[in-house]
Amino acid sequence: MRINKKSDLPKWFDIEKYNKIKTLPDDEIAYLILCRCNDLLAGRYNKEGYFDNVLYCGELCSDDKIIKRSGNECKISSSPSIIPISIGHLNIFKNYLFDIGVNIEDEYVKYNHLSAYEMHNMSITSWSGVVCGIDLLTKQDETIINELRVLLKKWRRELDFEEAPSLLNNSWEIIKSKIINYNVFAFFDLQLWQFATGNSITGGVLSVTLYPEGEYDSTQIAQTIKPFSDKLFTYETLEKIEREISNK
Repeated sequence: MRINKKSDLPKWFDIEKYNKIKTLPDDEIAYLILCRCNDLLAGRYNKEGYFDNVLYCGELCSDDKIIKRSGNECKISSSPSIIPISIGHLNIFKNYLFDIGVNIEDEYVKYNHLSAYEMHNMSITSWSGVVCGIDLLTKQDETIINELRVLLKKWRRELDFEEAPSLLNNSWEIIKSKIINYNVFAFFDLQLWQFATGNSITGGVLSVTLYPEGEYDSTQIAQTIKPFSDKLFTYETLEKIEREISNK
């Protein structure tokens, strides 16, 4: 279906809810990018209820209750490449196991031809890396660092990962300014909706919806904003952003 009128846009879409992104701290904006990278790669936007209930725009929601922040009590330090496993990560892995038909209950494991022993000993990896534990209690820092240095090369080889260049070369401050000025999260979410439904929103409708003050027209959307969005929502750009944020 071709969307030629604002009134034909999906009911879940509300441009006002994206205003809160302007006031979010840098790490939460990076998290919004990560969520969309994950959802785009995994095709999660195709699932029923995604746009109404799952799409995250700066509010932490669980069922009908908003999770209150409590300072830094809920998480420990991380770096761009080393991130302690969070509840969000566990939820992603749980959903992945469900999607591929894995059922683990006590000692019972159902996973194609694998035995329970083989299943319990499978390494947990994602599309971006490895999930691991680090023994801080009994191992010296130098031992951990040396072992990690060796393992990194092995993991990249075993998972067939290669170094990828960053696709956005601007500084984080410039990227952040463009994210806000271009209303890029709203643009990208509507793009996901078009992928999921097969609908097509005209450039004219996008311009009056996303930029009611006339900041950008349909030509600028096609030539400037869409290419920026395509480059922003990649793991390569996200890695660059997270590295800059952590070094501030």
